[in-house]
Amino acid sequence: MGMSASQARLLSLTSRMHDLEAQAQSIQYSKLDLVNSKNDVYDEYMDALDSTKYQMSVVTLNGNEFVDMTYTNMVMANTAGVHSMYAITNAKGQIMLPEQIASKLGPEGYRGNMDNFEGFPSERDFMLIVAKNYLYSGRVDISGDDGFINQMKSDGNYDYWKGIYYQIIGGYKDENDNPVAGRGYCAISRQNATDRVWLEESLNSGDAQIFKLTREQIEFGVDNKFNIFAQTGLAVDTELQEVEDTERIKKATVKYENAIKDIDGKETKLDMQLARIDTLHNALKTEFDSVKQIVSKNIDRSFKTFNA
Repeated sequence: MGMSASQARLLSLTSRMHDLEAQAQSIQYSKLDLVNSKNDVYDEYMDALDSTKYQMSVVTLNGNEFVDMTYTNMVMANTAGVHSMYAITNAKGQIMLPEQIASKLGPEGYRGNMDNFEGFPSERDFMLIVAKNYLYSGRVDISGDDGFINQMKSDGNYDYWKGIYYQIIGGYKDENDNPVAGRGYCAISRQNATDRVWLEESLNSGDAQIFKLTREQIEFGVDNKFNIFAQTGLAVDTELQEVEDTERIKKATVKYENAIKDIDGKETKLDMQLARIDTLHNALKTEFDSVKQIVSKNIDRSFKTFNA
């Protein structure tokens, strides 16, 4: 191989080796990203292992059972069992009402500003709104307004919603003869009403509070009594509990195992690419050293010839 050809070959080999080294460095960065991803997946999995959920007690024919705490479960009488009834308020103390009910309660301005209750539905009208738009919406077997009212009374819903009504409007006196102001109300969406995670997060952040219907009654007018609500929570209410969220943990475990498997597979492919690059780099390095020796010998012979 001539001197010029050898020099050109050295330059070509050097360029290819530098390119392979750059590829190897890029792959090392990719492997580092995978390590970070694996750490993130692990941290997420460890957080999930601490997952809990809130549940409420329901007495069924099979005995005492616990179901997930959602707004709907806490305010709707359970046909399959018996449970305490609760009211959920926002941080301002306003009673949360299903949007099916809230949308029917007069002007929009009533929501969030209930200082003036003029024009607010009467107790009976409120009950009919609740019955027709929420409790028995779509029921064709109930006939007439009296039929809806009687249905509420027979299934135990009337007393609960009556208590809710007077919580909203106030205007009565408590057990100490102090006037009670109305709480007002706000709407809760259908989605949030059945979302236990939303309720848990709202309770933990203070955006929601729990009140429990008691047997203590307040007299309001002639022959008019209604049950009142008392603030409660998981720390004091034995019918509420926080338990391990086994379903979420199970899903998190499957997700973690799949993610690790995927990351390990990517790492294996990167290791194989590095191995191929290393093999090719070594071969080029061997050829580079060989060509370099040829160039060195050519230079030595050239000097000897010149000196002669």
